[in-house]
Amino acid sequence: MNRFKELRMSRGLTQEEFRKQFNHKFNKTYTAAAISQFENGKRTPEISSLIDFADFYGVSLDYLLGRDEVNSSGFVLSDEQATVLSSFEELNEEYREDFFSYLDYLRQKQLKKLANVKSSISRTFSRHPQRNKMALPV
Repeated sequence: MNRFKELRMSRGLTQEEFRKQFNHKFNKTYTAAAISQFENGKRTPEISSLIDFADFYGVSLDYLLGRDEVNSSGFVLSDEQATVLSSFEELNEEYREDFFSYLDYLRQKQLKKLANVKSSISRTFSRHPQRNKMALPV
């Protein structure tokens, strides 16, 4: 399995966020299309960039290229994570795309819920300014 997308998503990054961070850190100029091609196995980065990708994610080249199942960083999957990964690898490409779309949906739903909570807290404090002041010990 191509690990570029797996590693990016495991860090909670969109393609655009990853592209900007990676290009900035390694002084590269990859486009969104190039990142997409790497993730979909339609293009392979040059060796110097492969090394940079591995460094960015803190993994070995063998792990990045799918030659090793164990991440050299010492990262160990929990039973739950291993089950998800195993189930994912059984899916065909169409269902993998659905899987990632659903993950994105869940992330957005969670972010929206957190934003609503923050907004609610903010409204509460704006209506009751005395709650903003904490009594400091003398």
